[in-house]
Amino acid sequence: AHANSLRYLVKETEALAARVELIDRATTSIAIATYQIRDDSSGGQILAALVDAAGRGVDVRLLVDAHPNNNNLPKPLMRYLVEHGIAIRERPFDVRTKLELGRPRLHDKLFVVDSTYLIIGGRNLEQDYFGLGNRRYIDIDVAVEGDIVQEIEAYFHSRWNEPESATPRLSGREEPKMLKKQIHAEWNNLSYCEVVPEIDAWLAQLRGGELQACDLPCRDFTGINSHDSVCIEFLRDYTNGSKRSPDAISTRIIQEIKSAKHSISIATPYFVVPHYLRRELVAASKRGVYVTVLTNSLESTDQVVAHAGYANMRRSLIRDGIQIHELRGSDILHAKLIVIDGHKTIIGSHNLDMLS
Repeated sequence: AHANSLRYLVKETEALAARVELIDRATTSIAIATYQIRDDSSGGQILAALVDAAGRGVDVRLLVDAHPNNNNLPKPLMRYLVEHGIAIRERPFDVRTKLELGRPRLHDKLFVVDSTYLIIGGRNLEQDYFGLGNRRYIDIDVAVEGDIVQEIEAYFHSRWNEPESATPRLSGREEPKMLKKQIHAEWNNLSYCEVVPEIDAWLAQLRGGELQACDLPCRDFTGINSHDSVCIEFLRDYTNGSKRSPDAISTRIIQEIKSAKHSISIATPYFVVPHYLRRELVAASKRGVYVTVLTNSLESTDQVVAHAGYANMRRSLIRDGIQIHELRGSDILHAKLIVIDGHKTIIGSHNLDMLS
């Protein structure tokens, strides 16, 4: 599909500013899907803008994964948001009190405004993804304007209307495991009448304050440009569909790897590749394609189990000609990026691991 413009959001400040500005400009609708959201300063600044948008009549919908430590909004805050015109659904529904291993998760990160503007990439709606917090995530989004956004909005509504998506519980006792990441966990112990003034004051402070983001240091953005009039294709998985079906994201990635003639550049936080993907990367290397991978080191990863799986195959991958680079330091690589032959880019929320 055609897009009027595409802009890379690499810096943390511009990534948050773009989201808040789009919300402030919205006139008809806002549709947000996210894997994680939190009641911290960055997430709160987005929520404050959403409350204002709903107040001026914009249709605001927030879809979030419901597994523990993903929807980190206290129940009183969610009730406040719903009462101020923000529709919230969790997917899958009501797993806050259950251990449900193996169920599909909502891993999309979509930010759609007025059926025309889109932000898509790897960032969740937490301060860790905007340069704040103890552990900071290195990530990238793209901001898109054009007709393609209507297709992506239709995909959002297909997820929104699935039977697994439903309104979360807005009252009752919160489970201890859900309190660990909440900044305002004490709100769960107050009556709703007591909480409302505190939420009002918190959101008012964020509205009038500085942008709650900070650019990570020592990063070179040379050569990262915006583009006008570009060609974009939206890759998606289908409900109850196989990851190996012809239209699935994984299948399309394999197709692009097979088509590579000169180079394949990959950035992924977790490089625990299934055998069929590994086979195609090795085959590409053996036919003369330069294959290079950037991923986390044991020092930087936030998923030690995933890193162990990667470390187990690392040496054989290098022997097969795959060039591997690991990020050092305390910051975490979270970007999901594939560049084929220097002119075709796949970017979004799809990891190169067994789960994705």
